[in-house]
Amino acid sequence: HDWQDIKLTWGSGDPYKTDYLAAVERAGNAILDENKDVLIFVEPLCFAKELRVVKRKAIKLKVPHRLVYSVHMYHFFWAFTALSTLGFSFRSAQKSSTWIALVTLIPAVYFWLRWRYHHRPRLIPWSMTMTLSIYMAIVFMALLVFTILMYHNLNTVAACSYQANEEIPPIGKGFAVCLCISVIMMICSWWKRKEAMKDADICESANGNSDSDADNISEASPPSQSKFGRRLDWCFGKPTFKQPTVLQHAMLATFVCVVAVSFAILFWGLASWNWYEWHMDGTWGFVLERGHEYTAPVWVSEFGASVRSEFWLNTMRYLSARDVDWAFWPLNPFKWKNSEFVNGHWQTVDPPVKQNDTWGLLADDWMSIRYPWALQDLKAIMASPSTWMPNDYPCSRTISSECGG
Repeated sequence: HDWQDIKLTWGSGDPYKTDYLAAVERAGNAILDENKDVLIFVEPLCFAKELRVVKRKAIKLKVPHRLVYSVHMYHFFWAFTALSTLGFSFRSAQKSSTWIALVTLIPAVYFWLRWRYHHRPRLIPWSMTMTLSIYMAIVFMALLVFTILMYHNLNTVAACSYQANEEIPPIGKGFAVCLCISVIMMICSWWKRKEAMKDADICESANGNSDSDADNISEASPPSQSKFGRRLDWCFGKPTFKQPTVLQHAMLATFVCVVAVSFAILFWGLASWNWYEWHMDGTWGFVLERGHEYTAPVWVSEFGASVRSEFWLNTMRYLSARDVDWAFWPLNPFKWKNSEFVNGHWQTVDPPVKQNDTWGLLADDWMSIRYPWALQDLKAIMASPSTWMPNDYPCSRTISSECGG
């Protein structure tokens, strides 16, 4: 991973400064020169989570069939799982977003029915386009801000500038283009709306009609329609809008409901096995496919958790389905803190500070098991080939007395 101001690259041609591929091949070949029978374990970029780079340039060693990829799997490595570290679980987010979607559906339906009851009156021309473009601009602005924060996080806290520079800019540019289009639509529709209002006044003056004349010919319009609405009737020959706020409220309620539904789909999808499998196959699982230049075995040299969450269950299922060898992190109940992230940089802690490791498999006495559920799940996938699949909900003491925390 990156260190301080050094940003790692892959196959850039700078073998002694930033090119991690060149360093891997140089070190691996030097070892094979001494002993051709050993295996060369290689940790990829970004804290050993990013193997997609080998599709572009594969690792080439002097002796074939000696390469083993060593990857790490933690829930805070990826944006879709790191969301669960923000003070809520996917399970609670799924329930909350679903309830919000159902609650906001009620006013949306109410206002649309009210709009239909009033014979589907129209807004001033271009008003709906302007309103929709405003909503679109808000959404794309939020997505663009989130993308910028992700880019900053990958370049600083995550120390993964390669992923930040390869993946985030295209996404950010897409959101920026959509935001610009929304703003242009908003400005144009506002101008068109303003012109339509002027045309209504001009039309009325050209026909020489007064407000009383408009009142006399407004039989097709609702009785309580405003004078301005009747003036538009006089120009366009059809009812416009009795109460503009009704349609606006309907659109606003629908927008909020759509956002809530989107979040519900997001959280239900991100916690699903299908998404997890697709993501892991795309991140590093693809190297297990035979017949490619980059094909090699994978050893998950680090993974762990302190909660039997959806991420843990999906990880167990993936390791079992792909029959991948693994090592749980950690066994010990304590750890030594030797670095920390301060003001955008990693700094060394000297002397190291002893801390309780809440992910340790052993309890403080080094004898008892801190999380019995973790030991049970790990034992279940030790067989090779492994066929065990989790089929229950995240562990709770209301379900089993052996769930641990």
